[in-house]
Amino acid sequence: MQRHLLHKHQHVLQSPNQLRRSDCRKRVWQTPQQPCQHSGYAAGTRLAALPVQPSTAGQDQQQQESGHHQDRSSSNIVKLVEVQDRRRTTYSWQPSSSSSSSSNNGSDTGNIVSVQHEQQQEEQDGQQLLPSLPGRQQLLDALKTLYLPAGYPNTVTDDYLAYQLYTVPAHITGWLSISLTTSSLLKAVGINAGPVGATAAAAAIKWIIKDGIGAAGRLLVGGRLGLEFDDDPRRWRMTAEALTTAGLAMEIATVVFPAQFLLLASLGNFSKAVGKGMGKPVFRVVQTHFAAAGNVGAVAAKEEVWEVSAQLTGYALSVLLLQALQDTGSWQTVVGIWALVQGLHVAARYLALRQLRFRYLNQKRASLLVAAHVQGQRLPSIAECNMQEPMLLPVSAMRPAITFGCSLEQAWGCDVGQLQPQLLSEWAQLFERQGYLLVWRERHAYVVIKQDCGQLQQALLQATWQAAWLDANDVPVQQQQQQQQQALGSMGLLRASLGAMEEQFAEFLQEAHALGWNTDFGVFKVGRARVVL
Repeated sequence: MQRHLLHKHQHVLQSPNQLRRSDCRKRVWQTPQQPCQHSGYAAGTRLAALPVQPSTAGQDQQQQESGHHQDRSSSNIVKLVEVQDRRRTTYSWQPSSSSSSSSNNGSDTGNIVSVQHEQQQEEQDGQQLLPSLPGRQQLLDALKTLYLPAGYPNTVTDDYLAYQLYTVPAHITGWLSISLTTSSLLKAVGINAGPVGATAAAAAIKWIIKDGIGAAGRLLVGGRLGLEFDDDPRRWRMTAEALTTAGLAMEIATVVFPAQFLLLASLGNFSKAVGKGMGKPVFRVVQTHFAAAGNVGAVAAKEEVWEVSAQLTGYALSVLLLQALQDTGSWQTVVGIWALVQGLHVAARYLALRQLRFRYLNQKRASLLVAAHVQGQRLPSIAECNMQEPMLLPVSAMRPAITFGCSLEQAWGCDVGQLQPQLLSEWAQLFERQGYLLVWRERHAYVVIKQDCGQLQQALLQATWQAAWLDANDVPVQQQQQQQQQALGSMGLLRASLGAMEEQFAEFLQEAHALGWNTDFGVFKVGRARVVL
């Protein structure tokens, strides 16, 4: 989704007494102060966002004089263009300053916002690469989201797609080979001939079905998640541990309910696979974090040594434990010992993740830093901030509450056509020198990113600092009459917060750099909506 905001765009309007037909559907939104008077027009009618002048005897002379006025008025037309998928929406209005003469009779033409919708064509260079089929583009977009990283192809190397296409048949043939060997192993345990052989084949099929359900869980994780692992790897690693524990609990429950083996084993394997799908990407993030000199391969090789050593020790202890439990025959003892061992495992994983010291900023760590600076406190060091970061809580639990890259409707909490043009113009002019626009509503900062934002990381930090200032200085308002009145009243607070940010942000960066923080790189979850001023 993209948002485009164009100011003072040249647009020739017809005479105020005329209506113009358009090829696309059109709506006209008006503020509550002005009643809507367009309900009788057809859907294809386009209404000029200018007042209708009464006819007089000197209408011809008035039209000649209005020609120059129309040129001046059209140059002051403000447009806000929104692009979502292939739907293009254009909001346009006449600034209220140019229509002050009509305000004497109680009407303000600056409060008229016209809305025009059109469907963009899918052709490129006059030709379609594929025939136009219902839902074809939606299917392609869904497949792209499922299989390719966000921002493809700009966020990966040129050889990424070719490598993945060749690994697909490698994975398929690999799993076929594993399935055949699994069946052979099960037959070798029993008898190769007779009905027992058929039973072994059936058991192999059930085992493959169980593993297939687990693979579907990994596909679900990889298709739905991606940047979240970079943004908050420790939280997602603990989420993976919780899912893995749930899966193991269902698998060990097969001892208690052997008749439900296939159901419990399949669900348990699915839960474990989802946990594994979360744990592996996080593991790679941690490996990259350790590679301070870019030596990812060396770090991965030594990590393998650590893991295999622990794995062999675990195997040895498992053999001793199983031999000790061989003669008990009590499932209560097995389940109790498993619960104790798994609890120790999760606790050890939590303590290990607590030792990580990330130098780059995510939204949680950035919120802790800017909140301390706004309150006049000493900035926490890298170790202190990583310890203070709430590892198990989502970013929505942090203060200040921020949403990056949101749409205009999400930022304002209503349709853009229902807003006052004066408010939109003042808001856009306030953030003219910034790489973002910010709306402070219900103690939540909604940040709209500009398309031409050259330094996105700095813009995100500036917006976070401003949101922290607003969160510290805003007084909760009780039962405002209207949302737009609240927005108009908070414009002064926005201006004050922006001034404080411009005055103190350089000092904040200097203190952060002195502590060793890397403010040039960060991982923030940012939506795809953009605007152009």
